[in-house]
Amino acid sequence: MKNLILISEENHYEFNNLDELKSFIVPNISKMDKEEIEKYLYEKIFGFSMINNLQIVETHKGVYEGNYKIGDEKIHLDRAIIIDNLDTYILSLCKFNAIYLLEEKDNRFYTKNIEVNFEDENYIAVNAFAKEILNELVGD
Repeated sequence: MKNLILISEENHYEFNNLDELKSFIVPNISKMDKEEIEKYLYEKIFGFSMINNLQIVETHKGVYEGNYKIGDEKIHLDRAIIIDNLDTYILSLCKFNAIYLLEEKDNRFYTKNIEVNFEDENYIAVNAFAKEILNELVGD
């Protein structure tokens, strides 16, 4: 049993840990610096954000506008994809159900601080708690 399952469109992928998941989402991540990762994430999410009328936000810089420029408009975290780092990006995708992420109940990465009643379930859906986790990470 894998620790993480990512479901995207009609495909599903299984990972042992967050490093494997992150390397899948950003190929060659180990060869990129922070700015290159931010630019990659911005470019990957731009179309999705436009179709869904979402802001792309780096919380310490502000709201991105076309052609990768930073804007001064008010940040609306409920309608934002946050690209502070790869964790906030993944959680934002979960928040808007662009992907579905499941964590094995004994190896929780994102939901470790959330009380959940598992009963007979082996996995927990990160999507159900993505907004709550993001708010803890970046404030509201």
